[in-house]
Amino acid sequence: MAGKLPKKKDAVEARKLGNECLLYDQEEGKVHHMNSTATFIWEKCDECSTKEELLAELKRGYSNEDIDCLEQDMNSTLECFLDLRLMESQG
Repeated sequence: MAGKLPKKKDAVEARKLGNECLLYDQEEGKVHHMNSTATFIWEKCDECSTKEELLAELKRGYSNEDIDCLEQDMNSTLECFLDLRLMESQG
């Protein structure tokens, strides 16, 4: 799991809607709706620099959830952000 978190692309704007958010990709001209967990991960990427730090934040925010499930959710959400070109890998 070790590694840096991907970096948010500058061309992506976030608009909060309660616990969820909309991400507008200016380069692609697309809007993406993020559920509450994806929104949490998106926001915490500003505060965390590694996957370990992000997983620790998820554990604090979702203390009733299984750690393996949280890690799977985190990894699949980050992969989705990369696939949608909302984020870029950092080395």
